[in-house]
Amino acid sequence: LEPPADVDAAYKLWFDRTQKDDEEVRRLIDIVLASREPLSSAHVDRLRLRETCKRLPGWGLLFEERDHLLQTLHLSLREFLGDAKRSSEHAADVFRGHRELARSCLDVLKRGDDEKGPAVAYSLRHAHVHLTEAVEKMLHEGGDETIAIDVMKEWSDAFMVEREEKEASMIPE
Repeated sequence: LEPPADVDAAYKLWFDRTQKDDEEVRRLIDIVLASREPLSSAHVDRLRLRETCKRLPGWGLLFEERDHLLQTLHLSLREFLGDAKRSSEHAADVFRGHRELARSCLDVLKRGDDEKGPAVAYSLRHAHVHLTEAVEKMLHEGGDETIAIDVMKEWSDAFMVEREEKEASMIPE
């Protein structure tokens, strides 16, 4: 099913009116498109992108914070930004978004200081998806295999160290 040209034209107009060289806005859009659900303001804050939200194209309409979640106006916006044929230079780099979220989720889970917060809940639900997407893209699209191995090792080390410490503490002297 072909999307209405009017919708794409409207989105393109919003994005054409923004500064295209704002790297933080590009980064946030990439992350939003890779996210599996709306990101909490706490998670956006952990990414150090909270103030960047206000510079998103169409802030308050196309993108908004509702119930402490970074929301998009409609699924059609995500579809537009995710399709380079439709959005041309405005297309999101979803791979970069997955990489950023994989790193962020790992940091959240390693810290463990906010065991009940929304960033932890998101990370527990979706970290593996972002890690898988990032590593698969690296391996299947000519990426450096050593980077993928390093990423996997970092994840393994983070969880194995924790497990080894817990197992050691469970052994009676």
